[in-house]
Amino acid sequence: MTPADTLRLLVLTSLVLFAASLLLEIAESLDWENPSPLLGRLLNVDREGSVSSWFSACILGLCALLALGARARGGRSAAWVGMSVLLLAMSADEILAVHEVIGERVRDALDAGGALRFGFVVPGAVLVVGAVLLFAPLLRSLPTPTRPLFLLGAALFFTGALGLEIVAGMVYDTAGRASLAYAVIANTEELLEMVGASIVVYALALYCVGPRPVAWTSPSKA
Repeated sequence: MTPADTLRLLVLTSLVLFAASLLLEIAESLDWENPSPLLGRLLNVDREGSVSSWFSACILGLCALLALGARARGGRSAAWVGMSVLLLAMSADEILAVHEVIGERVRDALDAGGALRFGFVVPGAVLVVGAVLLFAPLLRSLPTPTRPLFLLGAALFFTGALGLEIVAGMVYDTAGRASLAYAVIANTEELLEMVGASIVVYALALYCVGPRPVAWTSPSKA
């Protein structure tokens, strides 16, 4: 399977999960009685342990493996290992939901609501800034099209994970968690995360299968 085939498969699966979850939310908002509550819990992207959570964890885990494999291209081995560890931690968090626990403690400590109702956006933003500064030299060294694709994927991911999380907090306080508006935002948030991570997979796969860089040596003097 080529990197392009992998990207198409991951994005298509993301769209199917998004559509199934959103349709379920719309049906429930119309007082449709779900004959299978278990299926509803599995398809609802806003629930931890759902199919989409496991799918996101798999995508991030694949990113971690590809980052580790990128060391074979030579150079910045420690940075690639560090990125792999970070991606693996993000993958595990999709299942363990540690960020939810941290978010609740931050929210309680700040006595916050609205934009900060989901309190993890505060430490999350700090972690993103720290990661950008830490991995900036590595990102600058990446060739085209790996670098712009990687940045695009990361931007989509964190727009969903942090940007829409802020919007979701405000809608939660005004319309409630059971509202259709909240459901649309929460589903779109998860879609951006899945598609963003899929693009990162594509970028790293292109980098891993690309030609190895050739070191330039000065011609010997006659």
